[in-house]
Amino acid sequence: MEGNDVKPTRELYMQLLQAFASSGQVDAAQRIVNTMRFAGIQLTIEAYAFLIEAYSQAGDPDQARGHFDHMMTTGLKPDDKCTACMVAAYAKKNFLDKALDLLLKLEKDGFEPGIETNSVLVDWLGRLQLVEEVELLLKKIEEIGEPPLQVHVSLCDMYSMAKNEHKARQALNVLEGKKNLLKADQFERIVRGLLAGGFSSDAKRMYDVMQQQGFSPSEQTKVILTAAQSIPRPTLQRRN
Repeated sequence: MEGNDVKPTRELYMQLLQAFASSGQVDAAQRIVNTMRFAGIQLTIEAYAFLIEAYSQAGDPDQARGHFDHMMTTGLKPDDKCTACMVAAYAKKNFLDKALDLLLKLEKDGFEPGIETNSVLVDWLGRLQLVEEVELLLKKIEEIGEPPLQVHVSLCDMYSMAKNEHKARQALNVLEGKKNLLKADQFERIVRGLLAGGFSSDAKRMYDVMQQQGFSPSEQTKVILTAAQSIPRPTLQRRN
């Protein structure tokens, strides 16, 4: 590019940054950010969000927080996307106190968690089986708009493990209606959640749907399903 005097555009840098962020390639993401700065391209909230996401995916919440704090010193105020990335970084290490402390500080400055931040919290608290807290967050999400698909995955997992048949079925019905949108890791979580709750027939059905969608279940999921099918278990009652 340089030999032809063609300069990369902001859009190209952002595409590269997003790709590196999603795979947790922190060194590559940091190089892109440094190159942007050297080229005189001012970092936006979106760029910081990708950088924070990279460290989140890599399991380094301290570095993620460092970039989050630096962003704020530049005068940029974190939006819902950026905050969600930071909370997700804490979630990977289960640093709940740090996440809540951050949110309290931001809310004092006028920030209100939106759909993305609350969705991360739903997933996190759902894994901890904090059902009441999750349901409060779900109401907040629904007041803003429609819950993302991942929220229904989180709910299905949480209610299955809690053996709340009625609500697990509700979430599962939504997911089956949107099966074409589900990713491999989401299918895995749904199947494992159903198995953990003792709903092996439903788990087998979703396992089959997963394969029909072109995904290959992990060996661990195959083993767990095979073991579960050897034991009589209840089935989520399907209603119209």
